[in-house]
Amino acid sequence: MSCQPGKHRYKQARQVHAVVPNRLDRAFDTVQPNQVWCGDITYIWTGEQWSYLAVVMDLYARRVVGAISASVDTTQTLRALEMAGRPTRGVSTAVWNTASGCGGKRGNGWDNAPMEWLFCSVKSEWVPKCGYTSLDQAIKDIGDYLMSYYNEQRPHCHNGGLTPVMREKEAKKLSGNSWTTTQTGRYEK
Repeated sequence: MSCQPGKHRYKQARQVHAVVPNRLDRAFDTVQPNQVWCGDITYIWTGEQWSYLAVVMDLYARRVVGAISASVDTTQTLRALEMAGRPTRGVSTAVWNTASGCGGKRGNGWDNAPMEWLFCSVKSEWVPKCGYTSLDQAIKDIGDYLMSYYNEQRPHCHNGGLTPVMREKEAKKLSGNSWTTTQTGRYEK
């Protein structure tokens, strides 16, 4: 059984963070896969400690990959990015520079709304109300949610009711199969 979160209001950022400028400016729609990726970290209760879930999302179809660990650090974030596949042509390498240099500084939630929405879905639809009993249980269960259910079975309103995987397959079909699949299931031109 999962729980529904209460209302949360984000404070408007008064100034741009010096290390992490807002390059996207809330323009979350893209016309093809691998143009813009976003990422974030959230916390999950795992037995007797908080563990941290790092997720990277391709904004085209909202397809996700993630990594979870007992500590929050740059290594974990880079591991999630590596799971997504190193940035291909058209994906800004600024995300790599930001991940390795920002030191986990907090920004404005509206600037990363797709990730905030995903974390709300994970925590309200999937994570048990009292959390997990162990890190291993969380890794398996959240991995199943993100990689199997969320990417392959759950319809997404951004995709007109298609799953992220179906939307990427549609993009491949519409482009005349000019996209090739990478080892992570992503497409690159």
